[in-house]
Amino acid sequence: MRIYLIRHGETKWNKESRYQGVKDIPLSEIGLEQVKKLGMYFSNLPLDIIVSSPLSRTKETANSIVKFYPKKLQVFYDDRFLEISHGLWEGKVVAEVKEEFKEIYNFWKVKPYEAKMPEGEGLHDVSLRATSAFKEWVNKYREKDIAFVTHDVVIRVILMDIFSLPYDFFWKFKLANAGINVLEYDEEFKLLSINLICHLNEFSAEGVI
Repeated sequence: MRIYLIRHGETKWNKESRYQGVKDIPLSEIGLEQVKKLGMYFSNLPLDIIVSSPLSRTKETANSIVKFYPKKLQVFYDDRFLEISHGLWEGKVVAEVKEEFKEIYNFWKVKPYEAKMPEGEGLHDVSLRATSAFKEWVNKYREKDIAFVTHDVVIRVILMDIFSLPYDFFWKFKLANAGINVLEYDEEFKLLSINLICHLNEFSAEGVI
């Protein structure tokens, strides 16, 4: 089976490097153009179902794939694929977080797996809900090709979990808005492509969460 882990298109808060977490921020004009290209690209790929985070930015991304796909696709929404909750950081730009939460921010950058956002989540929380949900869906639809439309941190955590990567690896790669990560599953997971962006005209992975 083929599995796609897709990050949603760009939002205004991504562009501003503003933490959005579980805030329901819609796609920007650029984001809408990105997911249009994403949908057109997927029209030629094998796909049976879509599983999406329920936030508007992921819904809009999933709906664009449905719009351009040559056959009917069912979309399932699962809260377990929500972005990490950044708690008190949400709505603030990086510079503000560095100033107001200096100690925990620095710890987050050095020990991401041990850090927990004030009144929010840590990577362990995301792992418990998102990776288990991912494996459930994969096991339920073993003979199907599935697209998961979700968020930056969620995708990173799932990839690190299923490939047993140390969480120090968390900051070693970036995932573009509307980028695609491709897996193959047949008794074990194999990574075919990471951060695939050939359908986009420019690289776009500068925003946070």
